[in-house]
Amino acid sequence: MKKIIPIMLRRRVLYIVEALLSIIYIITKISTHSFSILTALLVGIGFSILNSILYRMQKRKIVKRHGRKVKKVIGLNIVGKLAQFNICLALVFIDASLMKQTTLGRMITGRGIVENTYSVIVLDQNPAKYIDDTKNYTFGYMRGYDELDVRNLADVVSRIAVRNDASVEPTIFETEKETYYALKDGEIKAMIINENDRDHYEAMDHAFDTKTRVIKSYKIKTTSEAANKLSGTDSSYGRISVGS
Repeated sequence: MKKIIPIMLRRRVLYIVEALLSIIYIITKISTHSFSILTALLVGIGFSILNSILYRMQKRKIVKRHGRKVKKVIGLNIVGKLAQFNICLALVFIDASLMKQTTLGRMITGRGIVENTYSVIVLDQNPAKYIDDTKNYTFGYMRGYDELDVRNLADVVSRIAVRNDASVEPTIFETEKETYYALKDGEIKAMIINENDRDHYEAMDHAFDTKTRVIKSYKIKTTSEAANKLSGTDSSYGRISVGS
């Protein structure tokens, strides 16, 4: 252990570890639709620049001592090493948290039950207070990012149809931005979101929580074995009627 810790704190090791953790971070953000390819590229460049700066900061200063050149540790070396170590530590926790949102993460963690929460959201000025008030409403949601998400969204729509005793034909959008703007512009009167994606909407509009209101949330539980199998993609589900 006494030998392992100094090896792990070497600047080359920290450089490689941070690079790998950064790559994992970017990949998981893309897989959870938090990043576009362009954003991922910019973040990747940013991490590379920061990693290189911290790597150079840890290079010891060469000084002459008794006629010989020796490497001397200075304050800047320590600052660089501490900064890079803390970034690596933060990325470990962030990556672990993001991995839990992916199908691969569920496979690795081996959790018995996967629970996702889906909310029916309306604009704050909308008079609907309960799901019963949404009869004849137009619904919409962003296309599911994997088969599990697609099936869960279809399950929510089916429950709404049963509750309102009417068929429901949701509009399916390609992006979260299209979905949210359709709600704001009145193209749809209610939208369904996976609560795991709420921060994406908040990033688009910092007043999202005050401009919208949840009138019903559905918790959908799936066994991890079933969730692991549903790793493909699907396009959409069409009209869902009572008894379908």
